[in-house]
Amino acid sequence: MEVCKVNVIHNGIIENVTSIQIIANVRSVNRCLHFCRPILHQLFYCAIIYSRHNYKCELLKRNTERSSAYFVDGENNLMELLNCYPDRKSLRINNPPPLQYYLKETGEICVLEFYNATQLRGFYPIETLENVENLKSCIYACRLRYYSCICLAINYTMKKQCILLRKEPNYGIYNVEHWSIFGEMLFCEPGTLRDDFNFKSFSYITTKEINRSFRNKKKCSHYTQCKSIMFAAYLNSVQMTCILDKQNMKSSTLQPVKMQTVLGKSFEECIIMCYLLHPEKKCSAVKYFQILMKCYLLATHRNTTTPETSQAPFNVIYVNGCRKGSLYLHEIENYSMLVFGGTFISLQIGTLNRTFIIERRPTVDSIRSKIIFNHQKDSISDCFFSCYVITWKTGCNAIIYNPRTSLCTLLKHEASSLPITFAHHEDRLMFLLHLSLPWDVEVNSVLIPATHNVLFELCSENRARATSASKALQPNDTLEAVLKSAENKSRIAIGYVHLYRHMEVCKINIIHSRKVENVINFRTIWNIRSINKCMHFCQPLVRQSIYCAIEYSKENYKCVLLRSSSRRNVRFVGIDKHLIEVLECHPDRPGERKNNFAPLQFYFAETSEICVVEFYKSSLLSSFVPMETFENVEHVKSCIQTCRLRHRSFMCTAINYTMDKECNLFRKEWNATLYAVKPRSLFAEILVCEPGTLVDETFDF
Repeated sequence: MEVCKVNVIHNGIIENVTSIQIIANVRSVNRCLHFCRPILHQLFYCAIIYSRHNYKCELLKRNTERSSAYFVDGENNLMELLNCYPDRKSLRINNPPPLQYYLKETGEICVLEFYNATQLRGFYPIETLENVENLKSCIYACRLRYYSCICLAINYTMKKQCILLRKEPNYGIYNVEHWSIFGEMLFCEPGTLRDDFNFKSFSYITTKEINRSFRNKKKCSHYTQCKSIMFAAYLNSVQMTCILDKQNMKSSTLQPVKMQTVLGKSFEECIIMCYLLHPEKKCSAVKYFQILMKCYLLATHRNTTTPETSQAPFNVIYVNGCRKGSLYLHEIENYSMLVFGGTFISLQIGTLNRTFIIERRPTVDSIRSKIIFNHQKDSISDCFFSCYVITWKTGCNAIIYNPRTSLCTLLKHEASSLPITFAHHEDRLMFLLHLSLPWDVEVNSVLIPATHNVLFELCSENRARATSASKALQPNDTLEAVLKSAENKSRIAIGYVHLYRHMEVCKINIIHSRKVENVINFRTIWNIRSINKCMHFCQPLVRQSIYCAIEYSKENYKCVLLRSSSRRNVRFVGIDKHLIEVLECHPDRPGERKNNFAPLQFYFAETSEICVVEFYKSSLLSSFVPMETFENVEHVKSCIQTCRLRHRSFMCTAINYTMDKECNLFRKEWNATLYAVKPRSLFAEILVCEPGTLVDETFDF
């Protein structure tokens, strides 16, 4: 991750040097220069002679003992490596490994690095092209339409839009287009298709990391979850339906497969990235680890001859294609002849952060099932939880739950027969678990293999639809709630805050141990009346993927900004101060809020706090669910105070106060249906509340 200055010696003569190493089968000048880097660091001088003819890389060092000249012919590259500088390491550290592309028309190999960050500095758009067929064509456009030193990056979108960019260090922030791929061209050199397989300028991730995660899992028994299961998932962010195929694979199948890894992405983003890379044969399947938010992009072919059971089985999801709109499988041309098998229910299990796709069957179907055991459970969710956690050991894939007796029966169900019409008795049902997916995946329909080689389709009772709710995931915990938690329970607590001046919600770490390592103070700001305003100063750095933390003192209203340092140190903070890391920020419904009034501050003597409240102009709002209504509330401030006093601070987050003195309280829920604001009323969202005095109300909070 460095930019290095070089001397390119055109006359083929270099003096006072001696050869120290010759390396064979080096496919690029750039790779050869990489071998010089540690020598430059140790000896302060290094040069290379590179032969494209025989792929030979020769390293030279300074020889001060005798005066001599080194001659090379015109077919070789002769370069001196002078000095190197870090190149935006903090911005690039979480990027996936670079990829290489062979461009036949230009006869060259280009190495591109794709960015995870969505706000980048130093890039300036120069041209936008429409209807560009795929990512590789966008790279071609960059190479063919401009000199190589001008077009140095591309931004390719799901709408087949290709944005070409140049490097400009003094340019401000470039916002990467939604649901797109941003790639920087690190270098291009003459090459052939064969070189595409031999360029050693970057390395792929091995399969060891994935295999290690599964070495403790048991053999997969012969039941539904071991088999391929195809389903149609709706991706709300791009309003497309993707046909996905969840398959069990052996670890040995992945040994020759090349992979990339991407951190900090949701399951939906993982699928979209694979879909965008699919035309270039860079991705055909994904493996997603939900807790780690880790996405593996796999370039592999289906192995139809491999048995479904193996010593270390695990699931990967193939991306078969995507279509615009929210569709069932039978509405897509290749699946129009499917047999309709009824509907499924989608059950979200909060303790697992998973969504289960479940089919209801009459209990008579359980005669083909093996009973694992019976026990008492408080709810059907608890019953499914028990089944899921032992599925690898026992093959549990079905339950019978009686709500009257709380009896939970775990089953191993063999191959399904075609569903039949049956009378619905709530306490006389068997539930088949067909699919387990991350929490926020919306499934429209599932393809189920049945006996006699019949395939049937289970459809969702409610087709997924586009929503206008923000996709920034925000748990209920606010900064205030977390700050009041017992600080001795954990070194770090996670919270979410409104940085309302930027219309963003930010994830934070609240460090209770009051110490942070390897940071330095780079700015101190006085007379800052709230923690929230102090965190606002971190936002420009976080947008550039630069680490930022704050140390805030309410006693003297001092806000200290901290950034990472290469020096090893530990910073201790007094008990009267708050130490908070600002991790990442997401837009919070800017389209819905852009015309709102400027937020107002209210001082509440009863709770000794200042609340910042934003009043809405729009009459149709997403993300709010009514909780409680009060009559004869004297004025809007009393309504806000009721919200604060009646419910925990992270529950009641908004009010709707009418001319009839009616006070309606609301909680935040991202997937809520639209709420129609009452006529002749005020709707207000409580953005932040912090301890304060009447004097604080006169300051910018």
